[in-house]
Amino acid sequence: MTFPNRIAIQPMEGADADIMGSPTDQTKSRYLGYAEGCAGIIWFEACSIGFHQSRTHNKMLVINEENLPEFKILVADVKRRSEDTLSEIGLEGKAALIIQLSHAGRYRVERSPASPAMAYRFPVLDEAFGIT
Repeated sequence: MTFPNRIAIQPMEGADADIMGSPTDQTKSRYLGYAEGCAGIIWFEACSIGFHQSRTHNKMLVINEENLPEFKILVADVKRRSEDTLSEIGLEGKAALIIQLSHAGRYRVERSPASPAMAYRFPVLDEAFGIT
């Protein structure tokens, strides 16, 4: 893969998803802004793979069957904006888009015996978060 330039947007969690984990207008605006900045790589923030069992907070992005169409629109819009702005400065192509899938492990909001929290015990963290 060849990137149009070496400007990279690192993942930074915006904590602006709606209550169901879908991207909001604020989320969309942020990523469209990154595309307008002519970045060659746009790395999307942590996106939970499950609604309750793997989020660290209630404003975290979640990707699932229900909101997949919204994510597809966001990605298409970012690709289009990226291609347009890069061509305006004489570069070909569009930014490479990466998504960071996430499971919060011991830091998840909702805990239950049906949803294991971690692969490794860390006594100091377990004690700090009240995990037995």
